[in-house]
Amino acid sequence: MRHNEYRSSRSTPREPADTDLLDDRHSRRIEAFCEHYRPPILDLMRQSPAIGDLADSFPALLFALATKYGSETRRRSALAAVVEGMPLREAAGRIGLPMWLRKLPPAALQAPLTEPPADPALAARLVSLIPPQPAAAAAWLERVSIAHHTRRPGLALWVAQQYRAALPAPHAETFLTVLAWAWFSGATTDCRAAALLTTRWSPTIGVPRAAKEAQLWRERLALDVCLGPGLTDCWLAEGTSAGYDFVALRTADDFIAEALAMDNCLDRYTDRLEGRTARIFSIRAEGRSVADIEIAVHDREPGHPAIAQLRGPRNRRAPLDVWQAAYAWLGAQPPCASPKPGTWSS
Repeated sequence: MRHNEYRSSRSTPREPADTDLLDDRHSRRIEAFCEHYRPPILDLMRQSPAIGDLADSFPALLFALATKYGSETRRRSALAAVVEGMPLREAAGRIGLPMWLRKLPPAALQAPLTEPPADPALAARLVSLIPPQPAAAAAWLERVSIAHHTRRPGLALWVAQQYRAALPAPHAETFLTVLAWAWFSGATTDCRAAALLTTRWSPTIGVPRAAKEAQLWRERLALDVCLGPGLTDCWLAEGTSAGYDFVALRTADDFIAEALAMDNCLDRYTDRLEGRTARIFSIRAEGRSVADIEIAVHDREPGHPAIAQLRGPRNRRAPLDVWQAAYAWLGAQPPCASPKPGTWSS
C-alpha cells in the first residue's frame, strides 16, 4: 500500500506544448541554412506549419520569401498559396521563382537570389548539374547566377558545367576575368577589348585554358590602357646600323604584333613601360623582325641608356653581328638622347 502511495505521489513529467515541439522541429530544420539568414527564416516558419514544411520540400522558396525576393505583393500571394495548400509550382510562380531551384540544398543559399535562370531549356540542363556537395553547390550557384546576367545562355551553361567540382574555388577576380573574356569573345572586332583577344571562348574550352587566355587578354588590356595613343618619347632615335633597322615600338598594337612575330612576351610588358623604366626597339632585316632590344636606364650612370636585354626569336640568344649592330646604333645616338626614369600613368 505504501508502495502504491509512493507511486501516486510522484510528479508526472510536463507534456511539451505544441509550440515547444514546433520550435524544436524548426530549430533542427533551420540549422541547414546560412546562419546570417536564420532569424527571418525562423520568423516565417512560425507563421504556419505549411510554411515551415518548405524547409524540407522547397528550401529555395522559403529562403526567397524570407530574404524579400520579388515585390511585397508577390510574396504575399506566394505565402497565401503555400498556406492554402496549393501546388508548390503555383506558389513559386507567383513569386517568379524557377522550379529547378527546388533541387538546391539549404546550404547552397548563401546570398539573396537575384533573377536566377528561368529559361526552360537552360533550367532543364541546370538541374542535373547541381553539385551534390553543399559547399560546392553554393559556389556553383553564385557563378551560374553571375553568368546568367550576361544574357548569354550558352555561357551560363558552360559555367554550370565547368565549375561543378568541389575543389578550392579560384579567386573571385579570376572567375570574373574569365567571364569578361568569354563575353567579349562574342563581340565584334570593332570593340577594342574584343580586338585584343588572342583566343576566343568556345563551349569546348576548359577552365585552365580559359583562365590562361583570360589573363593574357587582361594583360593586353593593361598594356593598351598604359600606352594609350602611343609613346611619344622613345628616348633614342630610330635608325639603321650594319644593315639592321632599329624600329621603336610605340603602341599596344606594335607590341602585340612584335610578340606574335617573335613568339615572346612583349604584349605583357606593362610593368616595365608603366614604371617608365624601359623602351623597346624591334631589330629588323629586310622588314622581318630578327631580334628585340630593351633599352633601360644605366645602373650606375643615371640619364644614360643601356642595353638591358637583346634577344632573338623565342627569347633565344641573338647572333654576334646583331649585338655589334646594336652597340654601333647606340653609340651613334646624339648626346641629348638620354632616358629619364620616373613614374607616370595614362
